[in-house]
Amino acid sequence: MHDLKENIFCDGLRITDLKKTYKRFPCGIKSRKDVFANKGIYLDMNENELLCILGHNGAGKSTLISVLTGITAPTSGTATLGGYDIVEEIEEVRNIIGVVPQFDVLWDELTAEEHMRLF
Repeated sequence: MHDLKENIFCDGLRITDLKKTYKRFPCGIKSRKDVFANKGIYLDMNENELLCILGHNGAGKSTLISVLTGITAPTSGTATLGGYDIVEEIEEVRNIIGVVPQFDVLWDELTAEEHMRLF
């Protein structure tokens, strides 16, 4: 049964105990001023499902996207996207996803469809 569950989500998104902590001090020294951006996220999502991440400012939404796209490394935990590990196979992950930044990055020369394909 365990093998079946692994195969169901292999082409979607699986996040297992993903954490991102911004340390106040170097070398892993703990501080009360450490920022816990993501505190143990778990998620299983099938291929072709739609995901919406909502939360207030500072909730960790952008940090989660940054970790999933390889912009920043997770502190601990793991995730696979399309069957690819976000740490070990980040180039493959980047080849199958697109992220539209929150800033207005639009070009007059491109249509809406061309912008979507680009991102």
